[in-house]
Amino acid sequence: MLTEERHQFIRDRLAADGKVLAGELASRFGVSE
Repeated sequence: MLTEERHQFIRDRLAADGKVLAGELASRFGVSE
């Protein structure tokens, strides 16, 4: 796998995980986006 492709894949995964975590925290603390 090309290094650049791998980095892009990792960034996409981290961004997706971050959105999920943010959503869980928001719902847990009753914060509406």
